[in-house]
Amino acid sequence: MKIQINKIIKIILDIVAIILICFNLFIELMPNTYMDTKVKVFTYIFPIILFFIEMKFENKKIINEQQKQNNRQTFLKKAFIIYSILLATLLLTDGNYRRLDYGNTNIKLFSKQHFEMYSNFIPFSTIYSFFERSVNDTINNNIVIVNIIGNIIAFSPYGIFIPMIFKEKFSNIKTFLLFMIGIVFIFECIQFITMNGTFDIDDIILNVLGAMIVFKVAKIKEGKYVEKSKIMEK
Repeated sequence: MKIQINKIIKIILDIVAIILICFNLFIELMPNTYMDTKVKVFTYIFPIILFFIEMKFENKKIINEQQKQNNRQTFLKKAFIIYSILLATLLLTDGNYRRLDYGNTNIKLFSKQHFEMYSNFIPFSTIYSFFERSVNDTINNNIVIVNIIGNIIAFSPYGIFIPMIFKEKFSNIKTFLLFMIGIVFIFECIQFITMNGTFDIDDIILNVLGAMIVFKVAKIKEGKYVEKSKIMEK
């Protein structure tokens, strides 16, 4: 009876999570609709929380350590997929703060005007511009925080997801760094081509920096855990 109840709870949590994700995607694909960023983030993060609760709930009943590890891996994969969809909708959908704000929807792809308006290839120029305008009070500080801190945070969860899900391929810091540069570069290119954002070298720097910080912290903690386990075994 308990096993059946546990399965029912798991199914309900999965259904709720899937409904929230589908709802968000439906809103994004509907023409002339725009979802508030906070609402959008919540509708994706909440399913991740549900999956986490589900994992914790199941692991309490499991004695076998390998099964617990398998459950954690399943949770990480689900969370990784959901968070990747969240990033894609945040970065690639045409929100009010993107193309409509420019007021130039007839710009030709790869034209001089396209490159001038939708790209920055000079490292730290955008970051410097934000701070300079902030000091001169010509820009709202909240915009600076969202653009700088937001870009650092955006891909930071990948510092946990990638090395833990793909241990054999991306446990090394160099391979992880190359992977992150490649992923962020693709996102920036799509933004540039679709004009749903800009190709900005500073975004790549901040995005990769955030992921590398989390990757490094996770590795340090993992090293301490392994060291502690060896001491306990002795």
